[in-house]
Amino acid sequence: MGEELTVTMDSSNVTATEFDNVFDYSEGTVNNATAAADLNARTECGFNDWVVGVPKNLLGSGCGPDANTKSVVYIDDTADPDVMYRGDEDGPLDANGYPTEIDEDSAQERM
Repeated sequence: MGEELTVTMDSSNVTATEFDNVFDYSEGTVNNATAAADLNARTECGFNDWVVGVPKNLLGSGCGPDANTKSVVYIDDTADPDVMYRGDEDGPLDANGYPTEIDEDSAQERM
């Protein structure tokens, strides 16, 4: 977790916290021969050698996460401290690469 910054959520300014996601592996496995043939025909994720039950590292393939992504996390302690919202990574980014808006559909229970 990083610095706090001001972002927008539902046209209001809120204080969120920078969050850097760092991945070193993202696995995908196909478990059906028909699906494997379809993925191979389309060169899905840049691969044309999908095999049933054999995992592939999807990191950076366009199908998995990038190795490093920046987001923000917002928790409204006054409304529900167990619900967390993430930044809209498809929306505008600030000069440091962090989202400037909260994705209101990203609500999830904190663990």
